[in-house]
Amino acid sequence: MQKGGNPTVSVIVPMHDVARYLPDFLTSMARQSYGDYEIVAWDDGSGDDTAAICGRAAAEDSRIRLFHAENQGVAGARRSALAEARGTFITFADPDDLLDATYLERLVRALTEHDADMAVCRAQNFEDGGEPSISVQDSMPEEVIGRREAASRLCDRFFVDDDYAIRPELWGKMFTRATMESMTIPQLRTCSDYPAVTDAICASNRIAVVHAPLYCYRMARAGSLQTKVSQGKLNDIWTVHEYAIGACRDLAHVEPVHLYRETVGTVFYINEKIMASAGTMPLEEVRANYQRYRAHLRAAGVHRGLSPKGYLKLMLYRGAFAPARWAFDHLG
Repeated sequence: MQKGGNPTVSVIVPMHDVARYLPDFLTSMARQSYGDYEIVAWDDGSGDDTAAICGRAAAEDSRIRLFHAENQGVAGARRSALAEARGTFITFADPDDLLDATYLERLVRALTEHDADMAVCRAQNFEDGGEPSISVQDSMPEEVIGRREAASRLCDRFFVDDDYAIRPELWGKMFTRATMESMTIPQLRTCSDYPAVTDAICASNRIAVVHAPLYCYRMARAGSLQTKVSQGKLNDIWTVHEYAIGACRDLAHVEPVHLYRETVGTVFYINEKIMASAGTMPLEEVRANYQRYRAHLRAAGVHRGLSPKGYLKLMLYRGAFAPARWAFDHLG
């Protein structure tokens, strides 16, 4: 514990109807090898037993601070929790995910030993109902990179190996307070992480990279925003993309080739979402979205006159065979 009684690390945890997953997350926190932390748990208007489970845990562990509010969405919950954080370093976690036992220790050490503004680690995905890998191995030694390299890896994430990619989510990262002050977490339906991470990278001089999958991300749980598709969500994805490439170009001086890869990857991702919406949106609306984002890609100068076959090849490159085949057959 720091002088004055404040913890070194604040873990920001927004919660909404995660009673099924919360006990396992809290267990992963209790097993942390680094103990000088607080959990700022923000109950965002849950209708299940989330608050009760967290309340019982808080009664047994004074490091857990539980707050309640009406539902405002994950972005608002994170901002509200952040205002209550007392730590020198800030990290974010989702309560349906898990942390390796060395997560806090490794990121704190990376920040302090490298005098870094932020630290990032790799993530391992696991299916809902499954378990993450127990053995965590570093694929490469730790490294320190500047904002330009970090922003380039962020833009390249769709097309490079996980060893080099930097993901756009707030989780899996740790920030100094000074870096946090540069962040904007916009009130969006989805993807509010991306502008915040971009802001942090562009404000950082030194980013420490830990090449170990210390954050365990649960894939597409039932009820997750990741499983829902709407026109508003598609709009948000494109809005944050435009924000990110503008900041990466103007503040981190990223080269055009990396901005190109970000645009291609974002349009792929959006069109995968559009394909997934085929059962809930009228076909004409699906078709209009497909054409709209394909036009965005052409306007960016990425591919001139992109044909359905061109899209098919690019989507197959990402391993997205089913949505690629659907687009080829139905949208033209």
